Amino acid sequence: FLIDSLAMSDATTPSSILTLDTLIQGETRDAVLLTIPATTAPAKADDAALQAFYDENKTTLYLLPESRTLEYVVLTESEINQLIAKSTSATPLTEESARHEARDRVMHDLSNSIEDELAAGKTMGEAFTKAGVSTSPRILENANADLVTTSNDDIIKTVVEQGFGLSEGEISRLIRSKQGTLLMVSAKKITAAAPKPFESVKADVASRLAKQQSLDAARLKAQTVKAALATAPNWQAVAEENTLSSRVVSKLKRPVEGQKLEGNGVPLALHQAIFERKVSEVAGPLTLENGDHVVALITASHLPKVDPVAPTQANSKTTEKLSQEIENRAFQAFTTKHKVTINPALLRQQPSR
Repeated sequence: FLIDSLAMSDATTPSSILTLDTLIQGETRDAVLLTIPATTAPAKADDAALQAFYDENKTTLYLLPESRTLEYVVLTESEINQLIAKSTSATPLTEESARHEARDRVMHDLSNSIEDELAAGKTMGEAFTKAGVSTSPRILENANADLVTTSNDDIIKTVVEQGFGLSEGEISRLIRSKQGTLLMVSAKKITAAAPKPFESVKADVASRLAKQQSLDAARLKAQTVKAALATAPNWQAVAEENTLSSRVVSKLKRPVEGQKLEGNGVPLALHQAIFERKVSEVAGPLTLENGDHVVALITASHLPKVDPVAPTQANSKTTEKLSQEIENRAFQAFTTKHKVTINPALLRQQPSR
């Protein structure tokens, strides 16, 4: 009842609104694009400038993540079966349920035995040997947390996932990997996250700083050009004075979301900005991938000649948006005035016609 009473499907949008919408959607624009090329870096930066850049960016660009040295023991299915066979040698098991019960009992006793030995100060290898499992612990050096997602080894992924939840020196209980392997993990050493030494990344620091200085210089010049275009009587004089290349684009159509642009060579962000500014205003600067900057002076706007749109032609996105807005406001007014509680599940149901 509520949905039907608020539905605006029969509403008609004023023809003036529809006509304006048609004019806006059909508008085209002309613009001139000026390109400010990426400048060469200033004189080679001294050590003080390099050190300052490193200090400012070391925790983001040059940070080594936390790493851990993990010790772990893998208990194979064969070793588990040997333990079960040893514990049931006097009474061979024939029923499946009995074998499962024996397995659970053996694993429970093994876990308790290992934990007792660890509590007494024994190493994992010694604890497993004491429990009747002769196995040698393995070491995973300098592991980082990314191995959980990047490794293809089920055991390594489980070891890292478990190991990064332990404190230094702490040992996990017997755990099972996704593929069923039994493991025990110890965090032998934790190396905290820390920046790489300055000397080891000095060359990269110099490269990044030079690139940043070039971008800053080009951006500053682009702002100067933009200010000049806003006040100059003609763009040709600005382009000539600053030795800039220029390109005139005509009849640019308004970009539509999800619709591929024509091959006019105008970057999408700048294309959109051209329709967000008025004629004689400047859009940009936009930084290109190669470091160049581009500004666009909007030189003209062209509106199509259209006949007034009749209300019967109201099947447009504008009508849908207006109708939806009216429905929303009516709904809010209704619920505010009458203080009702709405069941969201009911609103998602389609009304029967």
